[in-house]
Amino acid sequence: MSPYLTAPNPDQPVGDLADLERKLKALAQQHVRIFVMTDWWRPGNEPMRESFVRTCQLAQAAGATINVTLWHGWGNDPAGASKAMAHLLQDLVVNRAVSAARYVTLQNEVNSTRITMQQYDAFYRMFDRDLRAVALRDRIQIVGGDLLRKNEGAWFQNLATELAGVCDGYSVHMYWEYPQAADYLRRRMSEVAAIQEGLPTQARRPLYITEFGIRGKDWHTRGNEPGFFDDGTPIAHSGVYALQIGWLMTEATRRGFVATVQWEAYDVGYPRIQMHYGVLGEARAGWPLRPSYQVLRLFTHTIAPGWRALTLDGDSGDVALAAVEGPKGGLTV
Repeated sequence: MSPYLTAPNPDQPVGDLADLERKLKALAQQHVRIFVMTDWWRPGNEPMRESFVRTCQLAQAAGATINVTLWHGWGNDPAGASKAMAHLLQDLVVNRAVSAARYVTLQNEVNSTRITMQQYDAFYRMFDRDLRAVALRDRIQIVGGDLLRKNEGAWFQNLATELAGVCDGYSVHMYWEYPQAADYLRRRMSEVAAIQEGLPTQARRPLYITEFGIRGKDWHTRGNEPGFFDDGTPIAHSGVYALQIGWLMTEATRRGFVATVQWEAYDVGYPRIQMHYGVLGEARAGWPLRPSYQVLRLFTHTIAPGWRALTLDGDSGDVALAAVEGPKGGLTV
């Protein structure tokens, strides 16, 4: 969920938030990811702070747990950023009663940056101490990684070697162009599963896909992301987009990932960037429902948090299949 909900780009309206809330509650999203910057808690940045808080409140009202992700910008003062992050979480959880904020990740897609593993490890250890100092460590899990494919194995090894005592989970991102789905999904899932299986047993952690999305033609062109289908339809409006979202969630469930987070819930831009991946369209269009909304809703209404994926025998090149069992014996296939 974009934190720019009530502070969008100048050419975007805020929109009818009551209508958005109704549609998100009907979707019954279970786990979301929301970016934050520690600067938003500095004087003069109140509009962004309140927009972030409002987004968190909306997610909580819809029934979701929240991964609060420190986006970037901590490198010049890691100690100060760590303390600021702990204190903004204290404000969010204690003062503003957003108890749904139960997960934290520090730094988006670290293996696409110049941040070293040593800097990253030290920052996570600082934050673990600072979160304990504000008495929130037992209420908030730390999920490390947010990894893209590049050099992923080495970063997983670092997490397992240096941060297994800090991290409660590991996370990855997955993006592909829609004609590549069949090959990409199976290969990418297999790669991550193999990396996890290669870690020492005591260092393995639950795996999250904290971003995934599908791209079409011309998605690289500024303003076009995520691109178009063959016939010129925006890819996020198409049934193919919805189908492949269901495909990823099915494969991820079968392979033991504990959560998948689609990029993204609704079309609200980030600074200088317009993206249109949402299961809901823009505010100016009345938050229209897209086919991907209906597919995601199919999952959220038939599988609940805490359900467990079952082992399946056999495999098929053209069928994605998962079975999930509830604590009282309910079954979704």
